[in-house]
Amino acid sequence: MLAATFDTRAARPRFGGSAAGRAQKRLGRLGCRMLTGATSFFVVGTPGPLADGELERARRWGEQLGSQLLTDKAPCEKYYETMIRTRRRRTGQGGSGHAPALVDTPNPKE
Repeated sequence: MLAATFDTRAARPRFGGSAAGRAQKRLGRLGCRMLTGATSFFVVGTPGPLADGELERARRWGEQLGSQLLTDKAPCEKYYETMIRTRRRRTGQGGSGHAPALVDTPNPKE
């Protein structure tokens, strides 16, 4: 599975760390391939709004991601298998714990 992470943060005061960075690491451990590095969009104060220019930057970022998604496929096997195992545990279904084969969907650009 392809993934991208983002967060919002206030430009001032500047706190260490990034929610997007932590999410990116977690997704990477699950086998996802990141389309881009973790991205932060800045807000003016805790309730927002977005800082000047950030809405347009976010729109461009989304367009780039959408374009990559149309041309790239990479299933996140570990994530899918983890979800299947978790679902089986919660519903009391046994089984081998292996996920069924993923179905490859056709690329609209092909």
